[in-house]
Amino acid sequence: MNHPALSEHLPKPSVSLFTSDPDDVIMEGDTISFLCETPYRNAKTFFFTCLKTNVTREQSQSKFTINEVTQNHSGGHTCKYCDQSSCSEPSDPEHIYVRDTLPEPIISVKPRRIVHSGDSITITCSASDEDIIFMLYKDYKLVKEAAASSNTTSYEIQSIRKENAGQYMCWYKKTKNNRVIQSQPSDPLMIRIKDLPKPSVSLEFANSDNGNVSIHCTAPGTYSRLWFQLMRENKMVEQETVGTKEATFTIRDLNEKYYCIYRIRLGTDFAYSELSDMIFLGKRDHTTGNIIRLILSAILLIATGLILLNHISEYQNLEDLPPDLPSARVLFVTQSEETEVQIQQEPAEENEYKD
Repeated sequence: MNHPALSEHLPKPSVSLFTSDPDDVIMEGDTISFLCETPYRNAKTFFFTCLKTNVTREQSQSKFTINEVTQNHSGGHTCKYCDQSSCSEPSDPEHIYVRDTLPEPIISVKPRRIVHSGDSITITCSASDEDIIFMLYKDYKLVKEAAASSNTTSYEIQSIRKENAGQYMCWYKKTKNNRVIQSQPSDPLMIRIKDLPKPSVSLEFANSDNGNVSIHCTAPGTYSRLWFQLMRENKMVEQETVGTKEATFTIRDLNEKYYCIYRIRLGTDFAYSELSDMIFLGKRDHTTGNIIRLILSAILLIATGLILLNHISEYQNLEDLPPDLPSARVLFVTQSEETEVQIQQEPAEENEYKD
């Protein structure tokens, strides 16, 4: 009732929060500030109101500081200003939440939450605060307490056994305003052991020279659904597919080492099998294949030549039989006939000389 009347001509202010925490986390006992901002230059008086307690503070400066905040300061806060004759309307509220405990840390594990017996895992707790003390619990029993100058701490389990499986949670605490404040617990982390045997692998080379090879990955046992993965030597996933018993991967890069694994779903997590035996193919030597084919062709050609030569030799060794001739005929001539014959031949000889 003592304030001047509201004026529609005065611009509406805005209120901003300032804390020492980078995430604006406000703990009991902290010191915080609010700034009432307006472009109006003739503001004479500023008013700051806590909506939860309905308590209003009045001062000539636009910055309001609260020392040692309590949970009663949680809720909305508004501000307004006045000149000599009128006041602005209140700003939109700025809501804060004053904690009596620190925010919960984050818990994580590597390589995964479901592992094989004998594997090594690392559980990490992290928080936004520094210079704190972490506490790691398993099934609500303390397993480690360590001061950390940074905002993380780790707990390593080598060669995990059945007794290491269970639910893990993180807390942390720090001294603030001369009193120890503890955080909320982290989300629970369930560590389980599931021993899945390694799959078997077999190879199938393509008949053509395109360089493709099929890798067959077969899982032992019977499962309704399996996720198969083909991995390179650096454990990077090359291919992935879904099956029930077996999966086939077709690859072209043969100068690599490959492994095959499969996984099954257990609740919201996956359990992974052991790695299969290593598969190393190397580059296929197509020149060697061509040489082998040429050698086989040469052998076939030589064999054909030997068979042909054998037939020719057998043909040449066959001799022609003599033809059947008629019996020889003998002419018996008497002496008188012989003389007549000689007389008949003499003129012919004379003709020769005449010529």
